[in-house]
Amino acid sequence: MSATAGTAPASPVAPPSAAEVALGPLRAGLLARASAEADRVRAEAEAEARRRVDAARREAGQLVADARARGAAEAGWILAAEEASARRAARALVLSAQREAWDHLREESRAAVRALLRDPAVRDRLAARLTERLPGATIHDLADGGLSAQTADGRSVDASVEALVERVLPGIEGERLWSAP
Repeated sequence: MSATAGTAPASPVAPPSAAEVALGPLRAGLLARASAEADRVRAEAEAEARRRVDAARREAGQLVADARARGAAEAGWILAAEEASARRAARALVLSAQREAWDHLREESRAAVRALLRDPAVRDRLAARLTERLPGATIHDLADGGLSAQTADGRSVDASVEALVERVLPGIEGERLWSAP
């Protein structure tokens, strides 16, 4: 701590590389588009999940009501088993809706990345970034619209659409997608 200021000295921060600066707009554009698309898909998924959850809750409520009516005439343990079954069924419906929403988000993200990579400037920046990561590498176009880089000694970087999306999606907090705003 500095005796005069009463604070710890600031840690030095390395300035961004030229490649990081050059790829900054690409990264910002990709993040903005992906974020906007994710927001749209998340809103659709949340609406669909809410519809499914509401339907599941109504169904579960009906199942519980039916179980209670039968439970008046039957043993209490049967009621408990049916309520648990209804909760499991409702949870299965919610999980199914969430899985479908996640799969939809993944597919929409792939489509957004493919659309971005059709822009020659974006594609050139990605190729430049790959060449920077693997100097002397040969850049290859991939069938899904992405790129890959490979050196003569076998080192490679996969920048396929699938790989790019799969690198980003795990960073999205899944539980945040399902919680109300």
